[in-house]
Amino acid sequence: TALAPPVTTRKEPTTSPPPWLRWLGWFWLTGAAFVAAWRALGLCGSAWLIRKAGCASEGFTQQVTVMAQRCGLRQAPLVKITNRLMSPAVAGILRPVLLFPAAALAGLSPRELDFILAHEFAHIRRHDFLLGLLRAAVETLFFFHPAVWWINRRIRLEREAACDDAAVAATGDKIAYARALSSL
Repeated sequence: TALAPPVTTRKEPTTSPPPWLRWLGWFWLTGAAFVAAWRALGLCGSAWLIRKAGCASEGFTQQVTVMAQRCGLRQAPLVKITNRLMSPAVAGILRPVLLFPAAALAGLSPRELDFILAHEFAHIRRHDFLLGLLRAAVETLFFFHPAVWWINRRIRLEREAACDDAAVAATGDKIAYARALSSL
């Protein structure tokens, strides 16, 4: 019997991606890493503020509990007082923490504090901390696109306007609410 000639398969030469595409990948990876590191530092800073902040007084805690019920929260958030902030902030998803500036306690009346608390509780009801984390993830992945930054800025402005509307609905006085914000 005659031997059949061996069958050889031709391999097509593998081509590497063009150099500009590799540089573009490294640019994206470096940029996303820097933005992610910046966000991680912000989250660590928030956790540090929460750890270092002091507990609120019993009277203010009761005021917070009453206002939380008026705003429709099932449970009042943990309240921490700090000298390191100029305005109140809410952090946390499952058990939110309200960081309140000590100067605001001394400079605002109880009625003005109710307005400020109503605004912060609107952030909690809307789950803005979780939405902020999702927004930050999109900004990290698409840091190179100006439209992402513009849209996220618009989202932040609209979020604040929605919280203002919810606070006015809970407190009932638009003019006094605006004065409390300007006093803060």
